[in-house]
Amino acid sequence: MRPIWVLVADNSKASMYDFQPHQHQLHLLDSINHQEGRWHNGDFISDKNGNHTSMHSYRGIHNAGLGDTDKSPKGVESERFTKMIASAINHAYENHNFEALQVCAPPRFMGELMPHLKKDIPVHKVTKDLVAADAEHIMSHLTPFPIT
Repeated sequence: MRPIWVLVADNSKASMYDFQPHQHQLHLLDSINHQEGRWHNGDFISDKNGNHTSMHSYRGIHNAGLGDTDKSPKGVESERFTKMIASAINHAYENHNFEALQVCAPPRFMGELMPHLKKDIPVHKVTKDLVAADAEHIMSHLTPFPIT
């Protein structure tokens, strides 16, 4: 039986664990800090002199011809981080590194992540921000049985 992996993430940090339900243990496999996830929109938009530009001019320059979009720079960066995480998970699943995935994340991050995961990955969703939680608290939200 391959392991169950647990992703605990938000828009600024992601940690992947190996979950051993019978031993009631989580082992950290990898962790990524994404500082841009903590930035405010104004932190993304400035010219070379540090002067901030308006959101209107940002959208006009960078989204020309793409139709109307309401993506803020922070939203775009969050989606980029989410796609990177999903890509790594998809690759690991294709290589048979895990059998099932449990995802603990706030609703917005969960909503961005799920469409990018392969549909055949068995996933149990915990829509809760547990990034700052300890292993015991995280495990209290996980399902100990195989996910189908």
